Amino acid sequence: MDKRCIVTYIKHSGVLVETKSSYLLFDYWEGELPDLDFGKDLYIFSSHIHRDHYTKSIFKLENRCINVEYILSSDIRRGSREWRKAENVTFIAPCSRKKSGRLEIRTYRSTDAGVAFLVKIDGLTIYHAGDLHWWYWPEDPREDNEGRRKNNYLKEIHKLEGESPDISFVVLDPRQKDAGGYGMDQFLAHVHSHYVFPIHFWENYEYVRNYIDKNESKYPAVCLKMISRQGERFEIEF
Repeated sequence: MDKRCIVTYIKHSGVLVETKSSYLLFDYWEGELPDLDFGKDLYIFSSHIHRDHYTKSIFKLENRCINVEYILSSDIRRGSREWRKAENVTFIAPCSRKKSGRLEIRTYRSTDAGVAFLVKIDGLTIYHAGDLHWWYWPEDPREDNEGRRKNNYLKEIHKLEGESPDISFVVLDPRQKDAGGYGMDQFLAHVHSHYVFPIHFWENYEYVRNYIDKNESKYPAVCLKMISRQGERFEIEF
């Protein structure tokens, strides 16, 4: 099976994955989308309703491909009304499994809001974290931060251990300073993924570069991808 794909970094946590049959657009809220092949399916995922992961403008994309389907976290159903005018909307709660067309979807409970997605299509397994992350804040008590790791983040990450995603999009947040990479560290230690792309780094490309330079030698089996600009394309082969 042809497992080649193209990953385009849009902005922040927004990424587009083009597979043999389809496009998967995750957490688009701002940024320029590339031209799309109208004959392919377009699946639009939003992990939760926060403004840096969801925008009502996604519903203006219904004419970009022959078939457009929205897979939205269940909190968007409660907190937004724009979806009511769209066709082919599927809502999904944390800790759920669904099949939709060519897709197999599994969700995980976010440590902030909404869900993380594990999607299987065209022989590929793709993970997008949304806001599932170890939210370690240096100013908080140590016991609170450790509780977020053990009781929240690792509880969900352990569920991924047998999945071996081909491509993963994982939070790396510079607002947490040195702690911004702790969630990525835990993910790389517990989940085997062939390619890992940082997301949620607020266009701080130097922060991404510093993390990769410091850590890529620790994980020789993983290809950590450096992102240097919006609209950057990566051709992935297996």
